[in-house]
Amino acid sequence: MTNRLLLIVTLCASLTAGARAELLSESWGAKGKLTHPGTVRVVAGKAPRVIFDLSAIPRGAKVHHASLQVRCSQPREPIELVRATVAAAGKPAAAAKPLALEGPLFNSF
Repeated sequence: MTNRLLLIVTLCASLTAGARAELLSESWGAKGKLTHPGTVRVVAGKAPRVIFDLSAIPRGAKVHHASLQVRCSQPREPIELVRATVAAAGKPAAAAKPLALEGPLFNSF
């Protein structure tokens, strides 16, 4: 998967500070006209990984919803996204079940 196939991550967040709440929509990706360019990296391998740098989200912010939008043609094999964290040994540890597609267009996770 190249950076061109994975164009953008649209992060919809609702940030709460005290009694105030704001709706915020930002875009994250490898390059282009984005709010946060250079924040997505694709690592090739037996199980390719997409790594997101979310350090621009302020500490203590509450994210109520985030969507990953992939804008490309339908691949031969279905795409399955699994949340992974870094284990104690420094290797990725995958979650038990993949992320579900979001309706109504089913083009985002």
